[in-house]
Amino acid sequence: MERKGKERRRRGSETGQEFHFTEETHDDASYVSSYSHAVELGPEDFLFFHVELQTNGSFAPHLLLQLVSCWATGTSHPQDPVQALLLQDGCAVDSTLQWGGANGGGGSTRFSLQMFHMPTLEPLFFHCLVHICGPDQDCTPVRSPRPGRLTP
Repeated sequence: MERKGKERRRRGSETGQEFHFTEETHDDASYVSSYSHAVELGPEDFLFFHVELQTNGSFAPHLLLQLVSCWATGTSHPQDPVQALLLQDGCAVDSTLQWGGANGGGGSTRFSLQMFHMPTLEPLFFHCLVHICGPDQDCTPVRSPRPGRLTP
């Protein structure tokens, strides 16, 4: 599994506000030690994710971050045709995914899942799509069980 903490920057179209998203992987539920390099994990291991919204403005504490979808690929390209879908429409698709708090309940969210291998046995790269909600919006998704992990 290839994994490093990464940061994404986006600028809010109406406010000119710059948003920073950090995605870190950790080795246990304490979320103290994050991986800073590629690691090798087996299918029996668990991986712990922390995704956080940061802004350069004063209203950051009032924004909510919702993970809309997360998936893994065997390459660093998010659009790779072979994907393992983990989260869709804010709801867990992978049966091993466990939330470490409410998705959409604050400026960050945490989740864990049990590791797996892609059919090609390549390293894994994780990708997430996020949604930012204002302080007066309900950012918590309605959860419904869904099957599956791999999409051809």
